[in-house]
Amino acid sequence: MNQRKNILFISSWYPNRNNSTHGIFNRFFAQAANHNNNVYIIHAVSESNCLHDFELQVKNEFGFEEVVVYFKKTSNPISKYFRYLKAYQLALNYFLNKKIKFNLIHCNVVLNAGIAALKIKKQLSIPLVVNENWTGYLPEDGNYKGFFKTTITKKVVKNSALILPVTEHLKKAMLSHGLANNYKVIPNVCNTNLFRIIEKQISSTIRFIHISALVNAQKNILGLLAAFKQALYLKQNIELAIVGQGGDELELKNYVSKNKLSENVFFVGRKVGEELVQEINKADCLLMFSNYENLPLVILECMACGKPVISTNVGGIAEAVNSTNGILINSGNELELTNAILYFNKQNYQAQEIRKKVIENYSSEVIGKALNGAYTLVLNS
Repeated sequence: MNQRKNILFISSWYPNRNNSTHGIFNRFFAQAANHNNNVYIIHAVSESNCLHDFELQVKNEFGFEEVVVYFKKTSNPISKYFRYLKAYQLALNYFLNKKIKFNLIHCNVVLNAGIAALKIKKQLSIPLVVNENWTGYLPEDGNYKGFFKTTITKKVVKNSALILPVTEHLKKAMLSHGLANNYKVIPNVCNTNLFRIIEKQISSTIRFIHISALVNAQKNILGLLAAFKQALYLKQNIELAIVGQGGDELELKNYVSKNKLSENVFFVGRKVGEELVQEINKADCLLMFSNYENLPLVILECMACGKPVISTNVGGIAEAVNSTNGILINSGNELELTNAILYFNKQNYQAQEIRKKVIENYSSEVIGKALNGAYTLVLNS
């Protein structure tokens, strides 16, 4: 099947009016798939302040229609379940009323949209593929547990034609839970048109950057700050910009203040789009000290801007980071991080070569071809 196919995207996480960056990588997957196919998005969001039982919102800003249905939040789990399914049905009906005939369902992350994906798969009698980005399967996260999560996941995986994890490491983690199926690794998408190299002013100060939602349990930012503090004793011409908001932001700011790091550590808030590109290009290197990950999109975005990465060797990060574009250290080892900061030399890295690798492996066009190959494989079989 070489002609454009109609792909129904159903996403557990997706940008909405309450959070414009929530699951934004799933929109990037949709944009990639849309290069070779016609993509249609449906998503459901519960809201405590929703004015109506159900409110449908349609947008067309990225080359395809996104239909998000907001529904009133309820504490009753049974009522929530049926409202959730109805919201997805209302979103689907919008497209069915336009006489669109879908060829395949692409579900982004099993929990919880996989429930709706299974129902719609049966309703439309078309195949389902799942691309997975959840760290819950990893032993360091440990959130893949409980009757509901495991039962739903097993059922969705069993009834899918193909599973598309973002890293080989995640694939192995899913298989370790007995989630057997056909797998094809397709990594996250990086917008290499937006994230690009902008020449920065030459400075004797080495500027590091950390980008995250500031959740310390996963990102271990307190450990990062402790290692940075030790490096400062021996190397005063370093600084750290922390990009993000929410999470454990207050605790992190208190640590910086208490340890008198304010002259060298800056909180610049959440940055998106061009503002984030500009912030990355002010820096010389990305710092990540995570306890667990799959493959953080910020790593790809920084490398697309020609920046090397210092990161813990967790999850699928080693599938993208090596000696040509960064330094890998052991999780939780603050001394290794301190030494990596101290001995970091930006002259050891070629910005254009770092960017080239991202374009060749993670650009929207490349991932779009990989997705189209997966869809074609499923539909031909």
